[in-house]
Amino acid sequence: MFLTSSCGTAEGGGDGSTTEPPTTSRDVESVSKENNSDLAEKKACEMLTRNNRENLNLRKGEPQDIGTARSCVYMTRGSPIESIPVAIDIREEQSLDSFNEAYGEATDTRIEERRAKIQCSYGNCLIAIRVDDQSRVDVTATDATDQRRARELATRTARTVIGNLPRQ
Repeated sequence: MFLTSSCGTAEGGGDGSTTEPPTTSRDVESVSKENNSDLAEKKACEMLTRNNRENLNLRKGEPQDIGTARSCVYMTRGSPIESIPVAIDIREEQSLDSFNEAYGEATDTRIEERRAKIQCSYGNCLIAIRVDDQSRVDVTATDATDQRRARELATRTARTVIGNLPRQ
């Protein structure tokens, strides 16, 4: 079962670290730089290209519908016991301001010039990315043994997803 939850603050991963995960131009490769399509046309499993998935070390995603969200769950490559699930949820009717802090307080931040909230706890790291006034995209990574690793993967994935979102 995949849980969405919360993460450390934007200043650190709960362990006193203050560094953000490194990114490369390949991490932010976009499906189309000129993508002006509406979020309604997007499928969650199309938010990452094959090259994006390879750069993030993710297998092909499996689509899921969770409540009103269109979701896609990916697993990192490796043995089943070492794999980390990563979910991308398109929430057309839930704004960044409606973000649920049931798992703890979220920290306001900016990623690639987009407003976002980050919440990490219990091995889950959730990053909610503002698309417009009514919608957002959530990226969640879960690693019960290493929350910093979950945060780094969620952040790298969020940066990549942002490159594939409709323009603001």
